[in-house]
Amino acid sequence: LTVSKMPVVGVGDGVFKDSQTIEYFSVAHNDEFTTIGSETFMNSSLKNVDLFDSVTTIGARAFSGCAQLEELTIPDSVTEIGADAFSGLTGLEKLTILCDPAIIPEGSFANLPALKDVTIAKGAIPARMFEGSGLTRLTLEAGVTEIGANAFVNTALTTADLTGVMEIGEGAFENAALEAVRLNANASVGERAFANTKLTQLVIPASGSF
Repeated sequence: LTVSKMPVVGVGDGVFKDSQTIEYFSVAHNDEFTTIGSETFMNSSLKNVDLFDSVTTIGARAFSGCAQLEELTIPDSVTEIGADAFSGLTGLEKLTILCDPAIIPEGSFANLPALKDVTIAKGAIPARMFEGSGLTRLTLEAGVTEIGANAFVNTALTTADLTGVMEIGEGAFENAALEAVRLNANASVGERAFANTKLTQLVIPASGSF
């Protein structure tokens, strides 16, 4: 499905809920389409989604239970995300977050074993965001400044470049498979942030708080 004719500005609540025929959704590449309603694609067979950088609102449970969705990019334009908007994305393998992750409900991408590749462009990563996921590749761009408590606990992540991050919460990477970490010299690191990992290489900051 491609939404391209004017004056479509959004998709209403539950429009494609439980649909087992929809596989692709794309919004018009203009500034008019802004809203994905609550439960719009909940428990559907959606496999691919193209959210242009005009979408500002993603409703509660909008993509909940879309187990066949493999890749997702949340555009920079998004300013509001409802509860459980992305819960149950058990087939998700790659995630790109261009908006401020602080608006994403806590634990939204936790316990997703298929999720391997995550890129985050900026902002503060909420607590428990990727807890228990199968994450093996993490790219934090220069705008990411804070990692919440238990954000990456029990993940499969083996390396992490945190040189742009100024605050790392308690237990942020506890029980992860981490072997190598790079830190900012002035980072504040919470208790048990790297407890029970497999660290063999760590850049120790010359100054900072632990």
